[in-house]
Amino acid sequence: MGRDLILYPKHASKAELVSFIKSFDKIQPSSHLWDWPKGTMHFSWFDDTDYRSTTGVEITIYPVRDSERSLSSSEWAIHVRNTYSATWHDVAMLNRILRTGRKKFGGDIFGDYGKNRYAPLWDDTSTPISRGFSWVYSMAHNNIGAISHALPGELDVPKGDAKLESLIKSIDPSRVIYNGLVPFLVSVLEFYLKNILIIALKYDSNAQHMITDLRREVSPIALRDEKSPEELIADSISFQDLRNVKKAFRKWLNVDIKKPLTPSETASEESLWRRLDDLIKYRHDIIHRMGVDRSFSRTDFLNQAQLIEESLDLLLKTLADKYQIDIEQIKD
Repeated sequence: MGRDLILYPKHASKAELVSFIKSFDKIQPSSHLWDWPKGTMHFSWFDDTDYRSTTGVEITIYPVRDSERSLSSSEWAIHVRNTYSATWHDVAMLNRILRTGRKKFGGDIFGDYGKNRYAPLWDDTSTPISRGFSWVYSMAHNNIGAISHALPGELDVPKGDAKLESLIKSIDPSRVIYNGLVPFLVSVLEFYLKNILIIALKYDSNAQHMITDLRREVSPIALRDEKSPEELIADSISFQDLRNVKKAFRKWLNVDIKKPLTPSETASEESLWRRLDDLIKYRHDIIHRMGVDRSFSRTDFLNQAQLIEESLDLLLKTLADKYQIDIEQIKD
């Protein structure tokens, strides 16, 4: 789902519209899955500065269809779109293209909000760090949700014969798939931890002081690397080694990421931290020893997916509290 609006210029050639779109910064040629008329050109705008964009703006210059002739005296129109997960900056840019285009070429705007109505904006209280965290959170949870939704079911097993039931489950090829997707879950955890660390390093004042001191000690050759200092720090960490990850967050951000994942001494439930460590070891066994566990069921996989999601939520809350970010704003 998204916002879709169209500017029907009063008078504009295709070349004029293309030149107009290219006059904006951060415009790139792109493609589209929809079936557009011959001669259509696609562009996109995306601003990754301080995580201002999540979806950017899709821009399409296309020949007006016969069904739209009553709306336009021009042969060409501009269609702009972004999704409902777009940031304030994405929506503001969508409106800017429409508003500037209408001022330059005349005509009318039609779309989701009526004639000559722009996409509504809201009071934006986001910060670079909150937008960065929101991007990582969405990427991680959306991918876990997608794989969980698409997960194949197991073979139907006749009830009443325990031996036959056990045999069928042991040869069910779906269970190989469940095992094979365990490394995917671990990769989500790695992606989350690494990018959360990079984002926090960029905007944590104490971490930046430490990075400044570090740059004075690093050789000029290392400083010519195309990656940022924050990325280089993250690259030096194995995010499958939770002990080292804990040390890195403690050193650079003064955050204990183990604490929210470890229940009190009186709690009966097993530590999420321990379960994550076990899952990583299980991933190693699958990758390096083809350690397929035929007892690992669809329910078991979904439980591990829930483990990752729950752990990411608790880590996010810890960091949101530290940086005084409204966690619901991140999850929105």
